[in-house]
Amino acid sequence: MSSSTERPDLVVVDTEAGRAVAIVEVKYLAGDTGNARFREAAAQIVRYARGFCDESDLPALIRRSLIALSREAPPMIDESAVAPRSVDFAAIVAGEVRNWVRERLLTSP
Repeated sequence: MSSSTERPDLVVVDTEAGRAVAIVEVKYLAGDTGNARFREAAAQIVRYARGFCDESDLPALIRRSLIALSREAPPMIDESAVAPRSVDFAAIVAGEVRNWVRERLLTSP
């Protein structure tokens, strides 16, 4: 696995396979909307993902990724979309990150 020059907030790595399996980007809302910060983070994840995988693996890496917003995380409109999952800090405290792990990281590619 080569390291990108971009610096995501967190990269989940499968050390046995030697590859990144998810990228986590964290955003605080300070005068912006949750949707605006989600779009910003999603664009960053796509850019970062290009440094961690081949183009053919890009959709899967993006889909396994997570955006954590301080509040107002937008709901997923299309569960089959090539898009990262989003949670807000309240959902993290409530344990909803387990859903992301179960649904996005522990499923077969």
